[in-house]
This record gives sequence, structure tokens and C-alpha cells, in this order.
Amino acid sequence: MIKRKYDCKPKQDIMKRDDTVEKLRNSDIGWRLFEDNNIILDEDCLARVTVNSKIDSMNTWSSITKSTEPHLFKLPEEFWNGLDKRGFIDADWDTKHKDIDLSPYIEKADRVIFFWGGYNSIITDGEVLVEYWDDFCYPGDDNILIANPSKGILAVFVEDCFIFYHMNGLKSLVDNA
Repeated sequence: MIKRKYDCKPKQDIMKRDDTVEKLRNSDIGWRLFEDNNIILDEDCLARVTVNSKIDSMNTWSSITKSTEPHLFKLPEEFWNGLDKRGFIDADWDTKHKDIDLSPYIEKADRVIFFWGGYNSIITDGEVLVEYWDDFCYPGDDNILIANPSKGILAVFVEDCFIFYHMNGLKSLVDNA
């Protein structure tokens, strides 16, 4: 009998993994992270993903955007006017799994909240985001918001481009959501 990697892990790790896989499978964005009914995230990365409920996602989204509107393009002008644009990175979709460097805006150890609109989000780290960015972000996406509370950075992914903004008070907004 061949032992799988996760057979040797503590029972609580296996339960968390199974819970995360099930939450992703049943979410509106789960299709992005499965191929032939198998999760594409490796064991280590999967352990560093927490799936937020729709209510938790919207509460955090609303705290950040000051709006219950779940789409980036429908957010009030006051939200956008309160951001300070810091830079952008063009995402090359012509190269499969192109290495991407999101620093200094998002570093590997940074805790990030990744939103696919107001109702769907995960909490993970910058390393998982960089490793799987092209599974999280598709060329036609126009409703992705990434919050890096520790650095006060918000990123949007629109038209194959990451655009980075600084937002004063972002950490306290997320901590209090």
C-alpha cells in the first residue's frame, strides 16, 4: 500500500484540508481551483488558505470599500478618490505560469485577503497568491480586489494588470470587520 503525504499528518490537519477543499468546491469561485475534480493547490498551500463565508466576505468588503455594492466598477467615487495609486504590474497571460513578482506591494509572508467581488474571498499569504496568481486571476476578470492590511495596500486586477493603491487605515478597517 502506498502512503499519501497527508496520511501522516495529524487528524486535525486532514480535517482542515478536507473542510477547505469542500468549502472551495461549493463556492462560486471553486471552479477556478479544480481540474478534473481535483484541487490544484498543493497540500502546503492549501493549508494556508481560509475560505470566508459570503457574509464574512461582504462584511470585510464593506469595511474596506464603505459600500455594500459587490462590484468594483460600481463602487462610489469616494472610495476611489481616497486611494493613492502606487504602481502597476502587467500580467503576461501569453506565458503559462509566468513568474510574477508583486513586491514591494505584496511579499511572500504577507497575509492577504483575496476578493472575487464582495461575496467571495479567501485569506492566504503572498506566497500562495504569487504561486497560483494565474488560477486566481483570469484575463477577463474585472472584479478582483486584494487587500494587504499590514502594508495598507489594495490591489485590483483589471485588464490583465495589477494596480496597487495605498489606503490609509486599511489594517484597522480589516481588523474591525
